[in-house]
This record gives sequence, structure tokens and C-alpha cells, in this order.
Amino acid sequence: MTIRTRAFIVFQLDKGSRLPGGLLPVQFNPTELSESTTAVYTKQTTSEESGKNYVQTNRDDFTVKLFYDASEASNPILRNVMKQVKPLQLLVRPTILFPDIKVPPTCTFIWGTFFYRGQITRIQENYSYFTQEGFPMRADVTVTFSSCKSQQEAKETNPSSNSRVLRTVRESDRLDLIAFDVYGDSTKWPLIAEANDIVDPVGFPRAEDLGTQIAIPEL
Repeated sequence: MTIRTRAFIVFQLDKGSRLPGGLLPVQFNPTELSESTTAVYTKQTTSEESGKNYVQTNRDDFTVKLFYDASEASNPILRNVMKQVKPLQLLVRPTILFPDIKVPPTCTFIWGTFFYRGQITRIQENYSYFTQEGFPMRADVTVTFSSCKSQQEAKETNPSSNSRVLRTVRESDRLDLIAFDVYGDSTKWPLIAEANDIVDPVGFPRAEDLGTQIAIPEL
């Protein structure tokens, strides 16, 4: 994998668009990056110890500060740094340039091995260092992304694919009986055995298994 030493934003338009996506290089790498992830739970109506039921995991909104400087441009016209910021503005309100698109394009911010996929929901621009004509030559731009999951990310955070119900092992339990109880199909007992690394399904439960909890994966 090639590590990018320069940050950039890749934007991808909807499949129905007549125009392709593109790449927007960032003039200077950001000085820092920070992101957070939130697990979503709902309250259970049963008397489980935690009292919560896992729903999914979300990447929180991601904000990055970018810096643009056009003060050293040889052409006086190009010293207006707003020309460099305008492409970002178009990604917030794409219908101005792309009337066939009803939602903002999906964008991916990439720097080194870090990437964040989402839609740009907010841009805050602070301009400074003006020319005699009143054109700004420097800009601090704060860009906020709202997460947009890829199919793989949605699968990984979907509770139907990675959440599990816990069941306390009793002396009368057998894997096929548990499978019939939770799935309505006793032949699905290998799913439970694999999920709990049970190497001797016939001998289950052993004395040391009683009172412990095993995970019941969802189909």
C-alpha cells in the first residue's frame, strides 16, 4: 500500500450523474487529526445485567482544519485564495454545478493511512492577508464530514452480522437443543460450536461449562 504524504479529498458522484468524480489536493497537510466512534445502545425491557442492547457502531462527524496560501503566486489574479476554496464550496451545494444530483457527493479525506468517508456538511472559512485590491491571499478552512458507510462498513457494524445473544449454560443443555430453541432448527448447532470454540460438541456441556455464558450468533 502506497502511503500518501500529501492530504487530499476524493469525491465520487452518484452513478446516475453525467459527470465523473475527482480529486482535490490539500495545499498543506493538517497539523492534527482527531476522530471518535460511538456505540449505540437501546434499553432492554428484560432484567439483563447491563440493561442495554447493542444496535450499531457509528463514526462521529469528522472535522479537519485546512490552510491555503496564495500569496506567492506569480500571477496577481491567482493570489485570490478564494479560487482555491471554491471547489470545496461546490461539494457542499453540488446542485449549483451538477443539477442532476439531489444529494451531496460522497467524499473521502485521505492522508497517509488515515481516511474518512462521508459527505461534507459544513465549511467555515476565515480569510486573512489581503491585497491592496481587497482580495484575500490566505484562508483557514474548517471542513466537517458526516460519516457515510460503505457496504463493507455497514456490514461490519450491523447488529445482524456481529452482535450476539448470551445464554447461560445449564446441565440439561445440548447444542442441538439450543439451536432448535433459538433458531427453530437443530441442525444449526455447528454455528454455536464455532462461535464458542467448542472442540467437543458431543461432550458439551462439561462440568466446568455449567453456569458460564456462550454466545448465540444471529443468522
